[in-house]
Formats: sequence, C-alpha cells, structure tokens
Amino acid sequence: IVLYVMHKLIHQQVFTLSPADECENEPQEPATTTPQHNAGKPLIGYDIDKVMSEKQYYQDNTLTVQKLAHHLGTNRQYLSNYINQELHTTFYDYINDFRLEDAKAMLDSQNSENQHSLEDIAMMAGFNSYATFLRSFKKKYGQTPSQYLASKDE
Repeated sequence: IVLYVMHKLIHQQVFTLSPADECENEPQEPATTTPQHNAGKPLIGYDIDKVMSEKQYYQDNTLTVQKLAHHLGTNRQYLSNYINQELHTTFYDYINDFRLEDAKAMLDSQNSENQHSLEDIAMMAGFNSYATFLRSFKKKYGQTPSQYLASKDE
C-alpha cells in the first residue's frame, strides 16, 4: 500500500471521491493529472475551499505555496498549477480572499465590547502588513475598511 501511494504521489495522480467514500477519504480510481470535479466542485482529493475554511490555514501570515501543499498532501507545483489554471487566480489572491472574508466578518462583529483596531484585524486575518490589507480590502470591496465600518453604522 505504501509503495502504491508513493507511486501515485510521485506521479501526482488525483483521486476522486464519491459521496459515499468522502468520510473514509480512500482513493477510488486514479485520474489524470487534471483535477476532477464532483457535483461541480473541484477536488484535489477533497474540496480545497472547505479545507481552507475549516482549518483556517490562511491565518498563518507566513503561509507559502510549499506550506499549504504540505498541509494538503500534495506538491507545490501541482497546487500552484491547480490554483492558477482551475481557480483562475494566483496563490496570494486566493489566500487573501479568505483573509478578506475573515477580516470582513470581524468588522461585522465589532461592537462596544468587542473592539479591535483595523491593524489587529489585519494581523488576525493573516495579513503580513496593514498596507496590504488596506489595498486588498479596497480592491475587493470598493472601499477602505474605515469606509466600510462607517457605511455599516449608517
């Protein structure tokens, strides 16, 4: 079994999961090197978006393609190609999208007892710098976090 798995990892063949097998996480038939689809959701052996949301790897401000590939049990090149070709984005845009959603949720939950500075929110969401957070937030939402908070209170 170990040799079989090693062979498949070396050749980066992707497995698809049937809904009945998802709990067991056992590979079915080997596929080609392009990601397979299950009910319209791209898989790298599982739903990468779901894993990212549940495990919150994006909160690690030192996250790299290599680290994420290790967490997901694949290699850097395959993951990078998957994100670029199948998700039509870059690795950093993909990760920053999760960070922005997390930051926006934190902004939405701000109240008199739960106050964090925008800098703290940026860091908790996984951004390396406040400037990157501001630039990314404005690009995605069309306004700065301060403007978003002000419009939310109106």
